[in-house]
Amino acid sequence: MAGIAVTALALASCSSDDDDSSDSSSSSSDSSDSSDSSAAGDDTSSDDSSSEDSGSGDGDLVGAPDGFDLTDPGSHLKNGESAYVVTQQAEYEGETFAQQYWKITARDSTEKASGEIPLDDEDAADVDHFICMNYDVEFPGQGEASDPESYQLVTEPDMGAVDDDGNGANYILMGGSEDCDIPEADLLPSDAGELETGKVYRGAVRSWESKSDDGITPTGLSFTYDVESAGLDDVDDILWN
Repeated sequence: MAGIAVTALALASCSSDDDDSSDSSSSSSDSSDSSDSSAAGDDTSSDDSSSEDSGSGDGDLVGAPDGFDLTDPGSHLKNGESAYVVTQQAEYEGETFAQQYWKITARDSTEKASGEIPLDDEDAADVDHFICMNYDVEFPGQGEASDPESYQLVTEPDMGAVDDDGNGANYILMGGSEDCDIPEADLLPSDAGELETGKVYRGAVRSWESKSDDGITPTGLSFTYDVESAGLDDVDDILWN
């Protein structure tokens, strides 16, 4: 049985040009993890299909597929448009893991009734309905690890639900995209050796709208870079809204 932790939380701005803005957000959690958690987001204005010079990576992309054109940090895209991004598992005990390349396309959101994701009664009282912020993800390829024989995990794109200004919206801890009725066959595998180029995988960020208007209702998606080797560990999010 899942549960939610509803807490008013200050949002610290991650914008490169406004360090003083703040807002509030609510977070949701399963009963196995009912601790409070903050949902941090960017405080940026949204210009559809625009791109900002907001700290582009200055490192190396290793093994990028031919024609792969990395989407700039801070880019603002419309629903249905695609971003080309890279992820990488953090170095561990001197071992460097492969950079993995992705094409992410935001899709229409869907709603689920409050009872469709079981919650503890006391936590469910403020949930009007759930919102699945859906996206497609394709795997064009990956670079090489320092030890090609080592087991490689899939480093999934770090996706979040946001409002029109890029502020982090309500979200649910624990669980995953399967709560949004995505078949297991369409989910990303955990083993990088099982990734298929050309296949369209599906994912969803699970959010919710409050009956009392607390927190932040999502209107779009974000992707967060975290690839230090490519200089992409302290840059603005890509936004779809």
